[in-house]
Amino acid sequence: MMKTDNDAWLDQFVLELRLLDVSGADIGDAVATAQEFLADSNQTATDAFGPAREYARSLDLPPVAGARADITRAIMTGIVSLVGFFAVIFAAPAALAGDAVEVRLSQLTLVALALALLSLAPRLFQLIARIGTWKLVVAGMLLFGLQVALDLTLRHIVLFELPGLPVALVGGGVLLGVALWETIRERGESDPVRAPMEAPVVATGWSRIVSVLPNWILVVAALFFVAVDALLLRGAA
Repeated sequence: MMKTDNDAWLDQFVLELRLLDVSGADIGDAVATAQEFLADSNQTATDAFGPAREYARSLDLPPVAGARADITRAIMTGIVSLVGFFAVIFAAPAALAGDAVEVRLSQLTLVALALALLSLAPRLFQLIARIGTWKLVVAGMLLFGLQVALDLTLRHIVLFELPGLPVALVGGGVLLGVALWETIRERGESDPVRAPMEAPVVATGWSRIVSVLPNWILVVAALFFVAVDALLLRGAA
């Protein structure tokens, strides 16, 4: 039981240090020090150090240089990607049919809500990391319900029209460009947790592919929606 409790505490400890933007090397050193002390003292981590969150903060380890700037950059590129994604999925049906796309108030409201949540991502990540699973599920259901309510209430309001194909192409170009840029930029920038004196591990093969997959989630999702729209249009023909 002690080992299980200590492992859970150490996992939370690593998470709290990550949320404080501490480097992987410093986190590895702090974890190794804690593990060594626990092995010698035969105490539980909670008895020895207290709550993981408070202990992580008490160490006052320096954040990685430029961490805040990286977060801001990630939020900005995420916003651009989301705009491109919504442009594709909203314009694809009209583009495939050769029609103009109707820009509805419900769509703009959905985009605004998504962008607002993304801009609050750093605070939301900290909240998500600390709340229980059931609370996260309830929050997700409430958010989904809000989106459905907004769509049902506002979808009949058409604000203006735009040519479908150009909007879809521009959105797709933006989405693809951001994904490529982020994939290229991230080469060599991983910061894994590692033990003291351990050399950094360079991602290769499948590990490298897995590390860049998040950059392509929206691209894959957009392609899925376009494929569904194409199948529906073909079935209706």
